[in-house]
Amino acid sequence: MSGHKLPAWYRCSVWVPAVVAAIGIVLLLLGILGLFFSEGDKPPPAESVTSSGAGSTTSASTTGTSTTTAPAEPDTEGFIVDMGEALRVGDEVLLFDRLHPVVLERYGEEQCRTYLETLEVPDLVLEFRDVTGPEPWDWTLDDLTTPFAEAYTVTLYNSQAGGETELHLVLVGGELRWFTDCGDPIG
Repeated sequence: MSGHKLPAWYRCSVWVPAVVAAIGIVLLLLGILGLFFSEGDKPPPAESVTSSGAGSTTSASTTGTSTTTAPAEPDTEGFIVDMGEALRVGDEVLLFDRLHPVVLERYGEEQCRTYLETLEVPDLVLEFRDVTGPEPWDWTLDDLTTPFAEAYTVTLYNSQAGGETELHLVLVGGELRWFTDCGDPIG
């Protein structure tokens, strides 16, 4: 049988299925990778977040076309986790650093620092429920109103309030800031 050649259809039937199978495996792997690394998809909400993030805009360009994705949503849940911890341990530095600048303009830095030093609630429980926005919001307190074009309304469980409450947050330089009543308005 050394002089016999295999028919052409038999030689093809050996390597063609192997090539087709290899191409199929490559396409399957690319599809799986696409599920994990596709642009523009939002990850599912996390149960608990311990870091805060800032919004960003990214763009990609291929052969003259440009795609811009929307800014990332701010980490409101992480903000609530951080604020809850700061209030439980009395971390007035974090609380002060995350105040919106309008709060300081209204009440003054000294009055706000003094007020924040009194905030330590070891048994406080804050649980993130929902966030809406950004949307217009007016901060009205002490007969003064400051309008904001874009604010986030966070619904949370607050053990001190005995139920759900709302907290408003506004981005300043890509970082979420909060509002409080530090006492009597200055000026």
